Amino acid sequence: MSGRIFVCGDTHGMSADTQKLNAKNFPEQKDLTKNDVLIQLGDFGWVWYPIGENKEQEYWLDWLSEKNYTLAVVLGNHENYNVIETLPIEKRWGNEVKVLKRSKGAIYFLKRGGVYTINDKKILAIGGAESIDRANRIEDVSWWRQERLTFQETESCLDEIGIHGKTYDYVLTHTCPAGFVNRFTDNMSKAKCSVANFLDYIDDVVECKEWHFGHFHKDIKINEGKYRCHYKNSPFELGVEERIEISAKDDIVDMTYFDLDVYEIKGCGKCVRVSDIKKLPFYELWYKKSFGSTMGISEEYGAMVYLHDWIKFSKRYVETGD
Repeated sequence: MSGRIFVCGDTHGMSADTQKLNAKNFPEQKDLTKNDVLIQLGDFGWVWYPIGENKEQEYWLDWLSEKNYTLAVVLGNHENYNVIETLPIEKRWGNEVKVLKRSKGAIYFLKRGGVYTINDKKILAIGGAESIDRANRIEDVSWWRQERLTFQETESCLDEIGIHGKTYDYVLTHTCPAGFVNRFTDNMSKAKCSVANFLDYIDDVVECKEWHFGHFHKDIKINEGKYRCHYKNSPFELGVEERIEISAKDDIVDMTYFDLDVYEIKGCGKCVRVSDIKKLPFYELWYKKSFGSTMGISEEYGAMVYLHDWIKFSKRYVETGD
């Protein structure tokens, strides 16, 4: 039996934007296996620092690679290309991928302009976009010029289309064709993006059932759902006609450091559960440093820690490991 395919929007190397992948927001994952693939549509952002140099990044890379499913990434514009380009290359799904190996899994970065066959679906993946705020960023620190497609990459993409044909199940990109930019933003400088203009040409050349992308920080579909922008929504399964929206428990209002749910508790305000902290590998350290400092009690959820205290501990732990 062929596996399933999901897509999701920007995660930005931020816990708040990665919460769409937790068990509450993505309950389907409990039934998935490594044969099932989640494809993140760019501005992944969790390779922002050199591998091994940032504790929060290391935590989230492990968290993502250890999931039941396999994670693949279509690169965006907010990525540390200097690090990603050093990753080893393997052949997977019929084409090259860059592989970030972790102790219990791996994350795969798709070739920009590559054609893949994933779970019997023919997919054209084209990453990249231009940062409109690059003048306010620092090159090789918060902006990388490799965000734009090179001439060689566009030619390679056209060569692959020549080999594999012009009909695809899905086109997966970070930005969208320039002709549609005004449907997703009022900032038309994004339509001047060289990648978006190349995608305009691709849109004329190829046929596909659906085209999925991120970049615009919205969850919108146009043209009867053929073109879909993804951001905050939970992962979207490809090839499924009817989808059921699952609402989160009303008490859960957000997610904070280390993927903990934030609860709004009457009489206590925003808190995290001690029972959730116990699941983390550094629980003993937290218990030693913080337990009993400021606590609340919920009849339904038991011992609670005030959110501001959890954030204070978490920031210190990420920065110092203590």
